[in-house]
Amino acid sequence: MVQHTPEADPVSAPLFWAKQGCPREIINKIIKPDGTWGIVVDDVINPYEMRPRVLMSTLTEPLKPVYIGNTYSLHGARKYFNEHDLRHHMWVGSQGIKFLEEGGYDKKIQLVAAAAAAVHDTGNIVSREAQARVSCEILKITFPNLKFTQEDMDEVLWTILHHDEPSVTRLLGGGPLRFDDIPEVHGERLERMKNIKKPAWWAVAGADKKDITRRRVSPLAEDIRAMESSPHTETYALFDTDTRQLRRKGDVFNWNMHFKPDLSPAEFEDNIAYTMGIRGESGLPKVYVPQDTHDRYLIEGIPHFYSTLEKLTQIHEGRFIISAYTQLALHDDLKQVNISFHDGGQKIFKIVAERIQRGIVFRKSELAYTSHPHHPSNKPPKLLFLK
Repeated sequence: MVQHTPEADPVSAPLFWAKQGCPREIINKIIKPDGTWGIVVDDVINPYEMRPRVLMSTLTEPLKPVYIGNTYSLHGARKYFNEHDLRHHMWVGSQGIKFLEEGGYDKKIQLVAAAAAAVHDTGNIVSREAQARVSCEILKITFPNLKFTQEDMDEVLWTILHHDEPSVTRLLGGGPLRFDDIPEVHGERLERMKNIKKPAWWAVAGADKKDITRRRVSPLAEDIRAMESSPHTETYALFDTDTRQLRRKGDVFNWNMHFKPDLSPAEFEDNIAYTMGIRGESGLPKVYVPQDTHDRYLIEGIPHFYSTLEKLTQIHEGRFIISAYTQLALHDDLKQVNISFHDGGQKIFKIVAERIQRGIVFRKSELAYTSHPHHPSNKPPKLLFLK
């Protein structure tokens, strides 16, 4: 088995993982001494006799070494890339099933979503670029006696193959996806998604895009270089999706994210840590912020969470748009998707996707703030997101 990286010719996957620090016992579980795939479940698995969440657990259990290996593979191929571990796969499956339950979709569709979610990112073990295709092969090789009908297995594989943002964007007519696209364009993209008629795909792709949390920061990337080199790491480290409020309420779907540096807002501004160690030497929570974010605070008085929020909504613009499309596709009677950002319980910014007669319109609230009382500059703060 070979490892593919964007910077070099393919190399031996086990040697590549070992070089990144992957434990030998994990490598030996994934790959046999002869270089072939080492995880094969010969037991017959009849998904139709299981509840969706039981099926998901059944499929993820033998793949645990692969989820661990993903951390080392991605760190070596894509420095400071976010986690695609067991927690992420279980989270995507659990939320995807919940979305389908809320929409009244039948058990068979939920089983398809559960199986796809359990395996959807496993292909990162050898290739980021081809991860979706490799994930499909891992499902087939690992579970040769997974007894889906051919039609349903095709749905599982299709969902895996097209869960990633670039693939979704291509299916919707190409990108880039922008909040300020006219309502008719957003409406046409939603109709393309609905015409594909694959609710398991809507659920899995939508759940995958909503997994923004510090737990997606690679344990191998928790240092200064990670935050300075990867704005993605900063956004994942400081914002956290509230799964308790990730749900439909009436004709509105709510996705709430909290600024969570493990400190109160005031404490955070006064106790910036200059290392990525989540816990400082004193045992108190500490979070590093990049120099550019801290410079804006020092020079302009812009609080750190506003600068990070600005990056979050720019970097993940396509992710937020796809997330809104998937919820609107799942629920024909849904009128609005709210993506809200909170700090210390106070809502500080909001993105709204709303159905209107001409299509879908995205609106962003104005973000206004006062400078932190202790910042060392007398310059007045600037406002962000004024459109």
